[in-house]
Amino acid sequence: MLDTTTGEVWKITLTHESNNVREFYSTLPRPVRVGIEATGSMQWFVNLMEELEALDMSAAELARKIDVPTNRVTQILNGTRAITGDTALRLAHFFGTSA
Repeated sequence: MLDTTTGEVWKITLTHESNNVREFYSTLPRPVRVGIEATGSMQWFVNLMEELEALDMSAAELARKIDVPTNRVTQILNGTRAITGDTALRLAHFFGTSA
């Protein structure tokens, strides 16, 4: 993380084995830029976060729009569930991108 006041930089790694993901992100000072280290494309996740914020859309509303259970979207957002091919295709269709 970068403290824009002091210029201090530090790295924080969040593991998703616990359920503290939402708590972790909610305590970060605003505005915040989150970097994601992954082995595959994470553009769907970036799109998801940006679109939900821009649309002021809840996880439940997105779940209804892509016809999946609410807990699936919530768990993906919390980092406690991997995205399946089916969900990736649904999200890609919703956001107008490729999976």
